[in-house]
Amino acid sequence: MLPKKIIMENFGPFLHEEVDFEQMTEAPLFLISGKTGAGKTTIFDAITFALYGDASGGVRSSNEIRSSFAEPTEETRVQFIFEHQGRQYSIERWPKQTLAKKNGKGETTKNQKVQLSIFNDAGQEAEAYTKVDAVNDVIYQILHLQKDQFRQIVMLPQGEFRTFLNANSTEKETVLRSLFGTSFYRNFTESLKFQKIELEKAVSELTTRIDQLFQQVISEKGATYEESLNLAKEYLVNEEQALVKSQAELTEKQTQQKTLQTKVQQAQELAENFRQARETQQQLQQLEQRLPEQSERRQQLARGQKIEKLRPTYERTRELEKRQEQQTQQVHENQQKSEKLEQQYTECQKKAADFEKESADWQAKEKELQSLESFLPLVKQKEQLLKKKTELLDQQTQQQAQLTQINQQVAAREEQKKDLEAKQQAEKDWQDRRYEELQFQQKITHLKEQDKQIFDQQEEEEDQQVKLAQLVEKASRTSNQLTSETADYKKLKSQWAAAEIARLSMDLLPGEPCPVCGSKEHPDPAQHAELSTDNLGQLQVALETQEARIKQLELIREQTEARYDVAMKAFDQLQEERLSAQESFEKQLQSCQTEFSDYYQLNVEAELTALKEFLNERQAETTQALAEIAETNQALQQLSTEMLNDQAKKDEIEASLNTVKAELQTLQGRLASLEEQTADWQLPTLEGRITELTASLDAYRKQLQAHEKQMKEIEQERIRLQENQKLLAEQQAETAENLEKYQGQLQEQLTEAGLTVEELAASPIDLSALEKAITSFDQELAVLRDRQKRLIAVIKEQQEPELEPLKQQLADKEAEVTQFQQQHYAKENQLQQQRELIEKIEALQEQSKEQLNELSQMIQLYQTMNGDNPQKISLERYVLQWYLAEVLQSANQQLNQLTKGRYHFELKQETGRSKGNTGLEINVYDDNAGATRSSHTLSGGESFIAALSLALGLAEVIQNQAGGVTIEALFIDEGFGSLDEEALEMAMEALEGIENAGRMIGIISHVRELKERIPQQIIVETSGTGRSSIRYQLEGWSEA
Repeated sequence: MLPKKIIMENFGPFLHEEVDFEQMTEAPLFLISGKTGAGKTTIFDAITFALYGDASGGVRSSNEIRSSFAEPTEETRVQFIFEHQGRQYSIERWPKQTLAKKNGKGETTKNQKVQLSIFNDAGQEAEAYTKVDAVNDVIYQILHLQKDQFRQIVMLPQGEFRTFLNANSTEKETVLRSLFGTSFYRNFTESLKFQKIELEKAVSELTTRIDQLFQQVISEKGATYEESLNLAKEYLVNEEQALVKSQAELTEKQTQQKTLQTKVQQAQELAENFRQARETQQQLQQLEQRLPEQSERRQQLARGQKIEKLRPTYERTRELEKRQEQQTQQVHENQQKSEKLEQQYTECQKKAADFEKESADWQAKEKELQSLESFLPLVKQKEQLLKKKTELLDQQTQQQAQLTQINQQVAAREEQKKDLEAKQQAEKDWQDRRYEELQFQQKITHLKEQDKQIFDQQEEEEDQQVKLAQLVEKASRTSNQLTSETADYKKLKSQWAAAEIARLSMDLLPGEPCPVCGSKEHPDPAQHAELSTDNLGQLQVALETQEARIKQLELIREQTEARYDVAMKAFDQLQEERLSAQESFEKQLQSCQTEFSDYYQLNVEAELTALKEFLNERQAETTQALAEIAETNQALQQLSTEMLNDQAKKDEIEASLNTVKAELQTLQGRLASLEEQTADWQLPTLEGRITELTASLDAYRKQLQAHEKQMKEIEQERIRLQENQKLLAEQQAETAENLEKYQGQLQEQLTEAGLTVEELAASPIDLSALEKAITSFDQELAVLRDRQKRLIAVIKEQQEPELEPLKQQLADKEAEVTQFQQQHYAKENQLQQQRELIEKIEALQEQSKEQLNELSQMIQLYQTMNGDNPQKISLERYVLQWYLAEVLQSANQQLNQLTKGRYHFELKQETGRSKGNTGLEINVYDDNAGATRSSHTLSGGESFIAALSLALGLAEVIQNQAGGVTIEALFIDEGFGSLDEEALEMAMEALEGIENAGRMIGIISHVRELKERIPQQIIVETSGTGRSSIRYQLEGWSEA
């Protein structure tokens, strides 16, 4: 990928700037220079944002890159044009941003937009994409690079790679992990760690569980788990043998209990038979006393059965008698209804005659109604036309008034327009004044900055004066202290000398020379008190300490005096710079005051605050004037619109007025014709007469219809009554015949059965209940007699037994068995629990052995993967060794070329003192010395070349991993400021060597030596307000 051009609008510190990389093709090594914070790296941010929708540094999101100098309504946009594999591409991207609405009311948020164009060989657009996801996918298909990979390949943070070169293995591991995505191996090792911890926890829990189970074992405990288990098993064997004996004894007791239970049961059965025999005898006696009552019931049942046989005939006879009475009653009622109908029929005939007489009058009224209804539509039409005529006249009057008002309004607006156009003429003068005031404001701002700088310099001078005073005070204090310490030292030295002389005098021998004066005679040796060796040693130490203190104070005094000299020189320089700056400030201030006075033709004080206040007042006047002109422009535009609306409204009213006049003329003719046809009638009178006739005719018709309906109903009722009377006569004859027949049959049956009619008429007896009671008595009597017979046979000659003594013997035996049984089963349950405990312990022990084996393997695997091994290399670091070897192999090609075969990277194979410095350490083989040495021993320039080679090698490996994509541009960000002259020379030679390999290289730096060395430059300049611009400095010429 080869960059061609980047265009930035309202992006970072740039408003409308573009960088044309094609101007750098003649000399591909170029410099991007400018002050710190000017926006050098922002150019690369713009390229990254255009391609991937995010800035390169990762600090600012795509929503935070909008320029703070942008107009509220203008969008932020970046366009990047580049060439790749012979094809040209253009991508434009707009971030998500909040803009002011163009109508000035509120804000609107616009989402991220993108436009990717792909051109063919003829330079014509062949493909275009506008969806964000689609464009991101196409960019990846073109470059085969993600955003982070693009940054790592194209933008080399040089200082970071020098740090990386000398970092230990742990620090390199962190960097390489992010580049090659080896977190999987670290996560795998962490997973093993967690599995090991879980296994250790499980083993610990299992051991605790075994201990808890052993606490529940009753037998004695051994020294080990195995001994304890054996003792528990022996205990189980002994207890199980005792349990067998207990079981035999329990069986014998249960047999005795069952024998007693059988004996008691037999005695209970015999006693029950004696009780039942006595109870049955009593029940039989009670039933035999009720035998006479039972005989009477049987007679009652026989008579009731005879009555029930005759009852159907009796009830049929009663039914026929009731029907005969009902038929007689109906015949009488029909006769009364016939007489009433005859009266009604006579009255209706009279009323029909009256209707016949009035029919001629009603026919005349119908004809009159038909005539009036034929006039009604014409009269209604006349009324509607009269109403419409009134409405049109009112409309004509209203529109005439509107037209007059519109004409007056148009004239007034014409006058207003002339006034506004006169005010509009002054806009250019005020705009020019605003431009001049902005220039003045920049000068005032610059003067304020200078004034602040001078103030800061004054404060720095004052700080320096305070520092000088402190140094003077410190020097004086040190001198005084030195004098005092020197006097103390002399005293100590005198004491020590006296003590030493006294010590030596003690050792004087006659005839031996004195160690002080050399005399062999000692007539008057020094007198001394008792002096120990320890006291002398203490004096010697105190003397040496005091001497060291004096030397230290002398050194402090010399240092303080030196610092005072340096501070004094710095103070003089600061004072000189401030006075120079203050003189320049006053000249610029005077110049600014003169410009103000000349431009505004007013006298202004040559004082910064006064100038600023004066300018603020003038700017307020200008702003107010421009605001009024803007309002005037808006009012003029609105007025023009209103005048157009007035004219359109006027045309509309005139057209409508003409239409109304035409309609009125047509309406007059139609009204004249209708007046001739309907002169005798008015609509209310006509409608009233029609309503009156319609109501009377409707009433007449309803009366006539009601009379005809009544006559028809009477005729139908007369016919129905006649037919009903005939049918009733036939039914009466049939009923009388059947009644006579059934009355004879009933009399014969009563005589034969010996019964009377009264007995049949009485309430019937419930024969079923009576028969059921008789049968129940007979059955109960038979059952009791049979039971008595059976019990007598069972008892025979036996005596009734005594139950209580037998029950007491059984209760005692049951208590004895229950107690013994509880003891036996408790022991059995205890042994079963112990048996289960031992089985659980054995199972857990087996499980513990398996888990311990698994834990041992897991610990060994984790230690190997984590680097807790003789090689001190983890699994991830082993993988990163391979990647780093690939990087060093690629970097050696660059390093061999740049150092002319002297240096060669090697991966250190020796194991370090710890994991932190093992596995990823880099050594350098020096061919001149014929030896391998650490990369830490390289000089500044050699370190730069090594780091640059390492960065290029890493970029090449990442490119190969991304599919072998070729990036024909390289940006190196900073890293040159710390190089000395010789190192910088070596770095430039290295970069020129890379340039000759056909790669475009851009160096982002503000180092002065690079500006002098590299002729092709893109210069980012600041205006002092945070806004930046771009200009070019090419070999032999420059362009703003």
